[in-house]
Amino acid sequence: FNILSGLYSGGIANIDIFLKAYSGDYYQSDRMTRGRVILAEPALTVLLMVQPSVLEAIMRNNDFKGRGLVARFLYALPESMVGHRSYDTGAIPEEFERAYHDLINQLLPLPDGPPRILHLDTEAQDEARKLFLDLEPRLKDDLEPIGDWAGKHHGRVMRIAALLHICDHGAEAANILIPGETIRRARTIGEYFI
Repeated sequence: FNILSGLYSGGIANIDIFLKAYSGDYYQSDRMTRGRVILAEPALTVLLMVQPSVLEAIMRNNDFKGRGLVARFLYALPESMVGHRSYDTGAIPEEFERAYHDLINQLLPLPDGPPRILHLDTEAQDEARKLFLDLEPRLKDDLEPIGDWAGKHHGRVMRIAALLHICDHGAEAANILIPGETIRRARTIGEYFI
């Protein structure tokens, strides 16, 4: 984030690739030392585990906030377990460990090709519409203080639904309509982040 905020570019924030990769928008960079770089459909996954002070610094960066970078992330700020931890914790149940292992092995061989479009069935379309209609008035109510982030929430929930659908159906996901239940599952996950 220090580099993104301009550590090596004279204090000028360089976040275009992050903004473009969020939605797969065309990206072009012309650098004197590297030449032209063109990415037709960039995709980027970012996962960070940082201390709260680092997150606070990121949130205070006006370039990150003003250009919508901080609105593109999901944030989990769980309560500290210090003082409530257990010394002896049980093993992960074998059936969960096996299910996770099987899922990862199902996902890893998926081909890395051009993006494929996933479609919603009628019930899923209704659920997506309901999410939008429930969310929209909240943008001027309880979610107004985080309006820039909340304004992207519907799209994030739809992305979560797509990921759940791929986890459910693997390589066949694009051939199967996303059902309403998957949108409801994604919405439950989305509520956690709100």
